[in-house]
Amino acid sequence: MPIGAIDTAQVPKEVLTRAYAHSLRTQMQSFAVDSAGQQLYVLQCIPHGVQLAPETAAVSFADRAAKGDLVCTRMSLQGEVLDWMYLRGFGHGTAFGVVPRAGGGVDLWLEGLGRAQGDYTEGQAVATTPYVPWNSATNTAVDCADTTRTSTWAPSGAQQHYVPAVDALHRRIAVGTRAASGDASGYTYTYRLYDLDAATRGDWTPLHTATRTQPYPQGIATSGDHLYLWTGRATDDDAVLTTLDWRTGKPVQTTRIRRLPGDDTYREPEGIAPWTPPGVGAAGTRMCIGFAESHDDAQKGRSDRALTVRYLPGPAEPELAVEVLVPWTDIALAPGVTSDFSSRPPQARLIAIAGNRLLQLSGKIACSFSDATAGGVIGSLPAALTPEFNLHAGCPRNARDGFAVCRVEANDDGTLYAYGATPANTIDWVQLDNFSVAWV
Repeated sequence: MPIGAIDTAQVPKEVLTRAYAHSLRTQMQSFAVDSAGQQLYVLQCIPHGVQLAPETAAVSFADRAAKGDLVCTRMSLQGEVLDWMYLRGFGHGTAFGVVPRAGGGVDLWLEGLGRAQGDYTEGQAVATTPYVPWNSATNTAVDCADTTRTSTWAPSGAQQHYVPAVDALHRRIAVGTRAASGDASGYTYTYRLYDLDAATRGDWTPLHTATRTQPYPQGIATSGDHLYLWTGRATDDDAVLTTLDWRTGKPVQTTRIRRLPGDDTYREPEGIAPWTPPGVGAAGTRMCIGFAESHDDAQKGRSDRALTVRYLPGPAEPELAVEVLVPWTDIALAPGVTSDFSSRPPQARLIAIAGNRLLQLSGKIACSFSDATAGGVIGSLPAALTPEFNLHAGCPRNARDGFAVCRVEANDDGTLYAYGATPANTIDWVQLDNFSVAWV
């Protein structure tokens, strides 16, 4: 674990699950946390059919997406929608940040001066504008081109895409830029870290620079000396969180954020942001990761777009309680393998402790393998407990002439094996309780 970075291999904890921002028909693109106000801000594309002044008719979703029109919702951390505002001509909303204002409220820092890129828009600059709730009487949006309400900068000159993220605690802003349109399966971004106060004055002198090529970018965040990159697609369980050290530009940790066992919800990784709860300081800063989800509503005859936000605890927030992710479940035993304790059949479960997942086995088996000189198949795990990589541990066994331990292995197809038999020391029974291995 890099010193000062948030350990992304921990089990994510709940902030919001299946909450809804203002627009039920468009998915979350990104979010930001106002740690001072303990509130959440969510960016979405304006949905189909909204008409704002001075528009003469309702505008389609396709036109909104192509023009970079966004809606920003302010929510409580309990999921209550407080208010929202409309933004016109800004971009895709890949990432953004909020910065408290001296007189109250916050400024939004996001991509701006959106330009069409296929069926959506990418911002050509960094933009900032105060968050001002929508007023039904005036029914207006903030236009990115309105210099009386929005300031824009292009510190790296003409680029295909600008993606900003703010570390309000350390007064820093990270900006990712992409020079060419490229292919989403392998975009290359250059990331630069700036002093936020200097940037506000127009001084965009980089403090650090890093370059990274990754597929399907879904957001960036910066906290302290580290940059966090969130990537993945909805079609695969491939949400990946990569941590880079700003001082070296090198990756220090890469973690695949897998679904919890049994979760088959449609989800797409969308948004990442730091969150500092009250009274914990920088060492207690958490990293929040977001997922856009779809949920069918049979009564409405449509699929609404929800959002889920999880957090990874900071270095000063150890989690020592045991969390049961999948309870004890019977192991499907292979032919020739039986339970040696009728009152306690062989079982498996998945737990989390101190942020780490552990696959545990219990019970005792009696076995008669077809190849008694090598070992054989014990049984199979349910899909919810099948690891991504092969896991193994030493477990007690009978001993006639040799070691009283064998290697029990859980393969990535869910098959359990016992290895270590010899002609003079066949495996007749195995005690599984010693198997407690990090599950990945």
